[in-house]
Amino acid sequence: MLAPLRPEGGFCMWYGILGPLEVARNGRPVLVGGPQQQVLLSVLLLSANVLVPADRLVDHLWGDEPPSSARQLLHGCVANLRRALAGADGEHQPLERQGPGYLIRVGPGDLDRSRFDDLVAAARTSGADRTRAGWEHRSSLLQQALRLWRGPVLDGIALESCLPETVALEEARLRVLEQRVEADLILGRHAEVVPELQALTRVHPLREHPRKLLMAALARCGRPADALAVFRDLREALMGELGVEPSISVQELHQQILTGGDGLEDDDQTVVEIAAPPRRLGPRSVAAESHGAAAGEQVIRYAMLDGRSIAWSALGSGPPLVFASWSFSRLEPDWHDPAFQRFVRKLAEHQTVIRYDRWGTGLSDAGPVSSSLAEEVEVLAAVVDAATGVLGVPGAPVDLFGASSGGCIAGSYAATRPERVDRLVLFGAYASGDRIASPRTQEALLTVVGSHPDLSSHILAGLLLPGQTVAERDDFARVLRSSTSPERAAQSLEAAFAFDTRAQLGQIDAATLVVHRRADRVVPVGLGQDLASRIPGAAFVPLDGVDHLPWSGDLDTPARLVIDFLDDESAAAITRRRGRHVA
Repeated sequence: MLAPLRPEGGFCMWYGILGPLEVARNGRPVLVGGPQQQVLLSVLLLSANVLVPADRLVDHLWGDEPPSSARQLLHGCVANLRRALAGADGEHQPLERQGPGYLIRVGPGDLDRSRFDDLVAAARTSGADRTRAGWEHRSSLLQQALRLWRGPVLDGIALESCLPETVALEEARLRVLEQRVEADLILGRHAEVVPELQALTRVHPLREHPRKLLMAALARCGRPADALAVFRDLREALMGELGVEPSISVQELHQQILTGGDGLEDDDQTVVEIAAPPRRLGPRSVAAESHGAAAGEQVIRYAMLDGRSIAWSALGSGPPLVFASWSFSRLEPDWHDPAFQRFVRKLAEHQTVIRYDRWGTGLSDAGPVSSSLAEEVEVLAAVVDAATGVLGVPGAPVDLFGASSGGCIAGSYAATRPERVDRLVLFGAYASGDRIASPRTQEALLTVVGSHPDLSSHILAGLLLPGQTVAERDDFARVLRSSTSPERAAQSLEAAFAFDTRAQLGQIDAATLVVHRRADRVVPVGLGQDLASRIPGAAFVPLDGVDHLPWSGDLDTPARLVIDFLDDESAAAITRRRGRHVA
């Protein structure tokens, strides 16, 4: 157990979640209590210093079928945990009741996760120093961060509903490990990192970057044959599991080793990647292949912007089709939605579908979410640049798909970077968020979303998916509660209301298709018509239905419209007739 950072003699707490749950008061272990109190404390620590509503705590403790007395049982569990944390004197109580929920106060350096984040941020800042001393400092900081880990996140505690948070933390640890190894390679510590990389590649056989680093380390150790064997093993694994080739950067390293090179250059700053792109991508004139990648799992990678990583995924083969992220989109939770996955797979039969987690959400680096439309566009631009580079067509134009508030981001990107967009599809989108609802309605919704997550998640599910079953809406509400905090949800919704692209839409040169369901309860169809009228030459296609999201309800018609529009011959037929109706 690590010692607290505060001076001796004063009251201090220490919490550890990067491994089995640990709690200490003034350096002495604290017995938290039974399984329910451990789960309660774990959930609170995953959202340290942030209010966790009582409804969400009930979900974590009892799942989908809580007892009728769940609220009373929760209060008793909280009371027992408060006694355990406060100690004999009853002072310095870190667990507080606030409004509809509870929060745990954690001071600077009192939680191993916050120490980990601070060390990683310091290492990122030190990256500007390209001297040997700078790399030594970066390696040391990253190693200190890794030493905080004692095992899997909250090992031994059942937290299925917190899976997005725990997966994101584990992913952060792996990225830091890769970055530290890369720094050590630049420092010439090739032999030292080989065993570590061999162990890492055995545990994560489809994770590409450790294999690349291992190839470089072996080559620099004078073992080119072993380095080439690593490439062969990686290629066999990727082709066998995903039907894809290793990425271009790994293939280039392979060629370097074949011609006598020794791997990474000293200034190599390769973006950390997790797997490989599809086998074949190219300009639209090349017919897209449909092979194992379209039928496999999504491929996750990372782009960088202002020192923060952005997680993005690739699925399928063919020209890139980039989904602009909307208010509540998440890479992992969305992928486990059968309807959403079916919609994406349909498109992935013809295109390489690119999606991403916005700043501060999902698998992207923690931190504040984007505060403006301009920042959201910069995030999208970073993903487009990274994706086209990795897929072998750097700087090439892409197709964009924007649903809901993602339509504002896609439209603004297309207006400000016309050379990077070939075709634009907007679904359930709008030109200005202040026209979606009255100011009073917006304020009321933001208040509910920010303070009553259980109620607001069901309200949002009813608005977004009115045509779906109660069970489907309940599933959506549960995923929404587990994948974002009330504060973040309110921030995302407030940003969507503030988006305004009216001054930019006339600058869009890309061929554009605007699709809207006639009875959309979130964004009225008239706002879709208004959006199309502001974009030169845009086609507007209204569809029957009430659901706001294209993958809800009849997803086959929206998918077919997108596929046809992105096909040269079909697109001409659609764009020749504005306002065409599809029955």
